[in-house]
Amino acid sequence: MINRTTAFLTTLSLILLQTSSTDAAIVVDLVPDSSAIDLAGGSIPVTVRMTGDAGDNLTAYDLFIDISGVDLNATGTPPVSISNIQPLSLTNGINFFTPELPAGGGIDFGARGGSFSDPESIATGLDLFSFTANFAAQSSPQSFTFQIDGLAPGSSINLGFGPIDLSSVEFNQTMIDIVAVPEPGSGFVGACILSALFLARRRSNNSRRLSVSQLL
Repeated sequence: MINRTTAFLTTLSLILLQTSSTDAAIVVDLVPDSSAIDLAGGSIPVTVRMTGDAGDNLTAYDLFIDISGVDLNATGTPPVSISNIQPLSLTNGINFFTPELPAGGGIDFGARGGSFSDPESIATGLDLFSFTANFAAQSSPQSFTFQIDGLAPGSSINLGFGPIDLSSVEFNQTMIDIVAVPEPGSGFVGACILSALFLARRRSNNSRRLSVSQLL
């Protein structure tokens, strides 16, 4: 009896270890087309991508994204707005939410849905959905961090027919910087000044050589 119990516990431990290692290998990335934009503002497409191990098949997900320092429900024009949310995989039953869901959870937008009848492999990376981040003009440089909140109520990732432990999933944030771009004219003027100084120094050196040769 003891041997059977020991064997059962050993098998159960191996199953748990395998499940844990599978979950821990899952990575969710936010991949922007660019990590910076100038003070005038503009738009940057971003892709949400999930990567796992061989044999990992995604059937459903509920993921919510928070933007640091931004409330899409605020009155007036927010510094960042979201548009053009598009499904890229598991398109059956996909729903997109913006803004502020779940209610009161501090989440700016997200997506939920999937297809248990048509799972997709995440072994080599699977693009889940994309969106466009629109940045309003700013008077000074600043940064905005986009982070998938794995602890948000309703968040889940299903591999096969069951959810996995999200605390073991690696959610990578991305930062987009609003930067001041030097005026094109200032660089040109600087180059002209340097060229003028170089020519003046060269003429001065030539004059000195000529004077010395005359004295000789």
